[in-house]
Amino acid sequence: MKKKNLTQQQYMLIVAAHVLFSGGLLAAFNLNLIPGLALEGGMKLIISAVLLADLLIFPLILKTAVRDN
Repeated sequence: MKKKNLTQQQYMLIVAAHVLFSGGLLAAFNLNLIPGLALEGGMKLIISAVLLADLLIFPLILKTAVRDN
């Protein structure tokens, strides 16, 4: 796979957009803001854990997939 060049500003913009999106989903699931999707117990815990892991790991994955200028 060919690595793409990203500037620091592009990298930060992608990470910020991802944090806003995944963080918003995490908040929506935990605060039951999505009508008809009232999750309880284990399912809420699993989805929260996956979204939190995604928030923490995504910048590292993106950093290894691209080159700095």
